[in-house]
This record gives sequence, structure tokens and C-alpha cells, in this order.
Amino acid sequence: MGVCLDACDPPCSYGCELRQKGVGISPSAMPSRKNSNPPPMANPAWERGIVSERRPDGSRMPILKPGTLKPLRVKEYSQKRREIDAKVRQVRSATPN
Repeated sequence: MGVCLDACDPPCSYGCELRQKGVGISPSAMPSRKNSNPPPMANPAWERGIVSERRPDGSRMPILKPGTLKPLRVKEYSQKRREIDAKVRQVRSATPN
């Protein structure tokens, strides 16, 4: 099928029929070569061995060692998992005064 002008009568294809009626395809409905889905991102905190948690706004925050401001490492977290999870639950459920 070749490219025809808008003046073909009778219309040679369904596309020509729609063009004669004034119906067109919107640019947002046309396929593109660009992929709108970004590739999955790596979690560099996990690769560094730092335990982090996901916040409701989508950000990730590291869990800090008790009594210090240093991030908690995966090995230490796995050894003391129950105590740390219990403390995190206690802090989250505490009501502000």
C-alpha cells in the first residue's frame, strides 16, 4: 500500500477514510522509541552493607546504631534483629506528648 493524498475518492484505506472525516491520532497515542519505564535501580546502601528502611514518602533512611549516629551494618542487624525490630516498633508506636 502506497502513500496516498487526502484527495483520494473513494478512500483507499481506513486511514484515508478517517483523514477525510477529520479524525486524527493524537501524538500521545502514537508509539515512540523511548521507554518511559526507567530501569530498576540498585540499592547502594545494601551493597555497602548498611541497613535502611523505606519511609511512606518513598525515601530510604538508614537505621542508626543505638547510642551513636553511625549507620547499622547488615551483619550486626542480623545478629540483633529481634531487639532492633522491637525497638523500632516501640519508637514508631509511641505517641508524641
